[in-house]
Parts: sequence; C-alpha cells; structure tokens
Amino acid sequence: LQGPTEEHMSKKSIARLLLVVGVVAAMFVVGRLSGAVEWLSRDNIQQVASDLGVFGVLFLLLAFCAGQLIYDPGIIFIGAAILAYGPIAGGVLSYVGCVMAVTVAFVVVRRIGGQPLTEVQRPRVRKLLALIDRRPILAVVLLRWGLFIMPPVNYALALSSVRFRHFFIGTLLGLIHPVAGAVLILHFAMGPGS
Repeated sequence: LQGPTEEHMSKKSIARLLLVVGVVAAMFVVGRLSGAVEWLSRDNIQQVASDLGVFGVLFLLLAFCAGQLIYDPGIIFIGAAILAYGPIAGGVLSYVGCVMAVTVAFVVVRRIGGQPLTEVQRPRVRKLLALIDRRPILAVVLLRWGLFIMPPVNYALALSSVRFRHFFIGTLLGLIHPVAGAVLILHFAMGPGS
C-alpha cells in the first residue's frame, strides 16, 4: 500500500487550510452578527462575573476562550478581570484566561487544519518556519512578547510544525510579562477602584 502522492498531500493541505480560513471567517462573522462581540464588553463581563460569585471565575475563563475564537480583543477580558477581582486576583485570572484562550484556539485550529504550513516551500516562509523547528519554545516566547495573544499568531502556530507541548510551554513563559504589563497599565488607567 502506498501513501498519498506529494500532489495529493498538497491538495489536501490546501483544502484543510481553506477550511480553517472558512471556519475562522464564519466565527468572526457570527460573533459580529449575533451581537456577541458587542455583548462581550468589559463592563458586561465584569458585571456577570461579579453577579455569579464563585462561578464568575468559570464564566470569565469561558468567555475569554469564546472571545478569542470570535476575534474579540483579549484586553477586554483582562480589564473585566481586574474590575471584578482586583489587580492581584484579576491579574492571575487574566494570565490563566490568556493561556486557556490561546490554547483552545490552537487546539481547535490544529484539529480542523492539521499542519499544512509544513509543506510550504517559499524560501522566506521556510526560513521563518525553520526557527520554529529549531527553537520552538523560544519562537513561541518571542511571538508572545511581541504579538501577545493575537488570534492570527495562534492560528499560524497551530498550522505549523510546532508541537503542542512546545506551544504550551512557550505560551506559559511568554505571556507572563505581557499580561503583567497589561494588568499594571489597565489598573492604573482604570483608576483606584480597579
């Protein structure tokens, strides 16, 4: 039994990549047309989390994951966490929420799309992917420092050759400073009541 031909694999990878683009676009559109993006405002999230008491933490984490999938800015959830739980507990919750949200996005996109970027032959793209292949944890850390939790970064990493464990470790290490910085900036920007 022979495996699929090189040409067949490329067509399959292109099809999976197009499927990911379609699913991501659909989530983006549904998030906006359904009003979910507007409803997932900092004040609404904070209010619901506060009203739910202990279960507010779970709500906030799940909302953070949903927000990442529909392309809602993560900074909204960090602000809501600080308002609902203060800068210390809200900061820890923001860090956990960021890690969870990008991990869920990574897993969803990897399941749908596989790893088609491993087949890209363009020299510039190959050069960039070579860094991920050689130093995957460092590459993820650097991407987190520079681009935080931007959904396109999660999608690109999911479609690349990076292993889940390297993605997760790099994310854990790479998000510490950006989340801490965002929490400090938002805490002071929102005033003493936060």
